[in-house]
Amino acid sequence: MYIGDRIRMNYIKKYLVKSTPGIPSFCLDVGCGNRIYQGLIERLGYFYTGIDKDDVNLDNEENLAKLFNKNVYSIILCIDVLEHLKNPITLLPDFVSWLKNNGRLIIHTPNCKQTHV
Repeated sequence: MYIGDRIRMNYIKKYLVKSTPGIPSFCLDVGCGNRIYQGLIERLGYFYTGIDKDDVNLDNEENLAKLFNKNVYSIILCIDVLEHLKNPITLLPDFVSWLKNNGRLIIHTPNCKQTHV
């Protein structure tokens, strides 16, 4: 694992909570690449789904919106993806609609100081 991956892993851990035993909880990792967060997510008790550019065109918001049901995911990860898209703002309403009430949308975009907001 690269140093940047470790930094992002620590960032993500701050915002994750264990899933409630007996209640299925789902995580969607948008732009999952080689799925480096899958182990962490599954250890916390979530069912993991990862999608990447080989699975779906993230720039095609219309098709992407049809892929997932509303109010399903407890967590949506979008790590170092938005900066690659032509119009990333169009994805945000979809993300919100796919989240359960009180779900967490965790977004990370790179910056030169590797500080996190």
